[in-house]
Amino acid sequence: MRGVLLMCLAVLMFNTMNVIIKSIYDLYPITQMVWLRYGFHFLFVVALFAPHLGRLFRTYSLKVQVLRGALVVSSAACMFTGIGLMPLATAVSITFISPLIVVALSMAVLGERVTWDRWIAVTCGFVGILVIIRPDFGGGWAVLLPICSAVLYAIYQIITRRIAMIENPYASTVYPALCGAIALSVVQPFEWVTPQPVHWLLFVVCGVLGAAGHFFVVQAYARAHANVVAPFIYTEILGAMVWGYVVFHELPDAWTFIGAAIVAASGIWVVLAERRLQAATRQA
Repeated sequence: MRGVLLMCLAVLMFNTMNVIIKSIYDLYPITQMVWLRYGFHFLFVVALFAPHLGRLFRTYSLKVQVLRGALVVSSAACMFTGIGLMPLATAVSITFISPLIVVALSMAVLGERVTWDRWIAVTCGFVGILVIIRPDFGGGWAVLLPICSAVLYAIYQIITRRIAMIENPYASTVYPALCGAIALSVVQPFEWVTPQPVHWLLFVVCGVLGAAGHFFVVQAYARAHANVVAPFIYTEILGAMVWGYVVFHELPDAWTFIGAAIVAASGIWVVLAERRLQAATRQA
């Protein structure tokens, strides 16, 4: 339950960050926005964990941490581009193929037992996503961006779960930001657009939200199996619908509400199934 709660908090952080990025999408290059987001993410983590600076960069596998960084930065770049080209709720909903990938990989890579009711719950969640977007994919080629984002993020989640029990959470939080800041620094001199003063503040907020979200993800996977936690990414659609209506006047239609209800029900079912399994294990 703690793992589920932490994942829901992480989703809230990422959802709010997406809204900020979408609101200024037309003003700055994508690479600059991703660079500033991860740059402030890195600075915030270093400042927050300054008393633990010795542990902050201590890692058992630098190559794995760099791989995680490359995956999550590439996923963010795809997502930031996608949300600028289509409604927020649609872009977010397409990324929800990620839990299906996580559930499949958690069995093959992590050796976790995936019960039939979890498969049914996650599949129902995916059906709910199809109800939301009605797969005519009217966004054209742009729908490929959140799909790529979902695939990259699913692999990132599996690797995070794989190393969660041996790596300290400080390193797992700081390395994605460090990799993103370093990798994207190369292109900044060629496309830099000086942000307006208020936008500097927004980029700082994005960095803080991103850092908090990643830390919550790491902590969630340290407390629960990947195939239990991953479906709660679906809760992001609820926030995306609310933000889309309040900020961008993107009013969800009836099909969106029906699909969201299916998604929410599938997530609740996963928790109930896990609790029944734990109760049966304790009784045995």
